[in-house]
Amino acid sequence: MKEIISDGTVNEISEMTLLLNYKCNFSCAYCYSAKGRSNTTINSDVLHSALSFFINRQRVSFSRLRIVFSGGGEPLNSPGLLAEALSFSQKLANEQHIILDYGIVTNGSLISRDFIELYKQYLPELVVSFDILESVQNRQRNHYNKVCAGINLLTDNEIYPGIRCTVTPFNVNRIVESVTELLSRFPYLGGVAFEPVLNKSLFPEVDDLKRFYDTFINQYFEAFELGKKSNLYVGSSVVNDAFSSRNRACINKFTVTPEGSITACSRISSPDEDFFRQFLYGKIMEDNNVLFDNDKRDEIIRKNADYYPECQSCQVKWQCGGGCLLARLSYPSDYFKLHCNFVRTIMALGKEKCKQYAEI
Repeated sequence: MKEIISDGTVNEISEMTLLLNYKCNFSCAYCYSAKGRSNTTINSDVLHSALSFFINRQRVSFSRLRIVFSGGGEPLNSPGLLAEALSFSQKLANEQHIILDYGIVTNGSLISRDFIELYKQYLPELVVSFDILESVQNRQRNHYNKVCAGINLLTDNEIYPGIRCTVTPFNVNRIVESVTELLSRFPYLGGVAFEPVLNKSLFPEVDDLKRFYDTFINQYFEAFELGKKSNLYVGSSVVNDAFSSRNRACINKFTVTPEGSITACSRISSPDEDFFRQFLYGKIMEDNNVLFDNDKRDEIIRKNADYYPECQSCQVKWQCGGGCLLARLSYPSDYFKLHCNFVRTIMALGKEKCKQYAEI
């Protein structure tokens, strides 16, 4: 890596994802970071350096910043580091009159009373990754009863997380059933997002992916209607993007891994994972310096809606932003064409559905 001390090219970044560890007590069938699993946790000095760089009036003019704790590994596997990161970041923000928003994505199995107290102090946006139906959760993620107990503990304390459900070929025809189950089992939640899996190995033939996307669209919008009737938000990031305007797929943020590497994708966390080198562009040092390969970062940033010839005539060019870079690398060209068609279709339908409700 070309080692360049930060020279201001990242001043516009207002969101950071912190991966505290590579440890996870789950072994999900579709896990994007399974190859990097280990007992490694972020060094406290690196953690402080990352936060000091990010929350710095000399770097950024924004008055509001966002920090998300995600995997990597399961963030609640490192409760001490999580508390330290929250406390130190809030101290920095208070000193510089910056407002911090927090987010935590957890598998839900390690919710404790100590975490409840931490939550009440910092009020992060809380998302539980959960496959909802017992048979699906136990096949793809396991620990159904532990997650239910965690969600119950949250709601008993008037904390209502959002649910993120990964949709695979195994549960794509059960999205409506999943919403029905949520309404019955956990009626007071912040909503549910259904996200189609990104994993080529689950689709041996290109027709398998087409059937998956077709089924997802049909099931999703039926579930959306059910949620509307029951006052439960039913969403999906690809539908939400239809109401945004951007020139590249990923928002401008950076991810700090447990080893202090900086990558352009929060789903790329370990050198042992596929495509790590394609997304790596920096390093957090223990001496408060942050090193960037600015040429590499520029290479990643320019792959936007104007970069790809096939995007130029696309009607959702400025909502899709040229497509997810990880999806482009993960899928062969014929698969990715299907992916693009899926994005165009579900965005158009999402806009139409919301227009219908606006006219009522």
